[in-house]
Amino acid sequence: MSGASAKTMRSAAGAACIAAVVAAFGCFALQFVPGEPRAPQPEEFDGSIDGVGNNRYQAERIVDVPFGQTYRAESLTRGKWFSMSEDERAALSDEERERLLNEFDYIYDSDGIEITPGDMRAVSLEAFAEWYPHYTQTLGYEQASRYESKVLLVDVTFSNTSDQEQRAPPIGLWSEDIKGANDVLDNGVGDGGGNYILEELYGEPSDRGLVQNHLPDEWNVLAAGETRTFTLPFLLPRGLLEDPNAFDDLDPARFCLALSDYDPPTVYRLWLG
Repeated sequence: MSGASAKTMRSAAGAACIAAVVAAFGCFALQFVPGEPRAPQPEEFDGSIDGVGNNRYQAERIVDVPFGQTYRAESLTRGKWFSMSEDERAALSDEERERLLNEFDYIYDSDGIEITPGDMRAVSLEAFAEWYPHYTQTLGYEQASRYESKVLLVDVTFSNTSDQEQRAPPIGLWSEDIKGANDVLDNGVGDGGGNYILEELYGEPSDRGLVQNHLPDEWNVLAAGETRTFTLPFLLPRGLLEDPNAFDDLDPARFCLALSDYDPPTVYRLWLG
């Protein structure tokens, strides 16, 4: 074999080896070609509202108020007094009992406040955050965004027909379709995340330098004869429903606003459809 022929054969063999190496690296590299970035998937919410209510008080009576009708509070009794058990109250001295009963909101009655529910509408958590960008800076949003959630917005009109100012009583959202729903007083869905959503609607910038807003002391106070309409927000994760598929098309007729009276233990359910 001539020198020229041997050189040609060595060149061809070298080229073949290089091609094989390049092909091998190409196959290896294809395993790591970046694909389309995937949006982070929300965590699965597996909680319930079972522990939300005051389990010391099971309702002795349930009063259903059909949609479109007005509920009028008559001696609706609430307050911090009912956070104690009967044994704890019995152990109080006369002086402690008197002091507590004279403290603000320890026990109070709502009289003559008329409550009329309006429309319920559902928006995604992302849509609410677009309307209120400040919300995305809060711990409440960080927690809520871990799950697929909707914000349910319910318009409620309060009329104070008495001759003295009163606060609008606290109200929850209730449905038998929600995990843990029962007849314990104050059992229901709140706005989630420690009132962060409510603070976006009615709060003011905090003077303590914190990210979240704060609710002014008088934000829900009604003067004598005053009528106001509030939009009450409730955070509903998909996983809070017994049937998660119902999350896609929520029926207002399956939900009500729940209002609790502690003396005697009564739940008023103001239906939304």
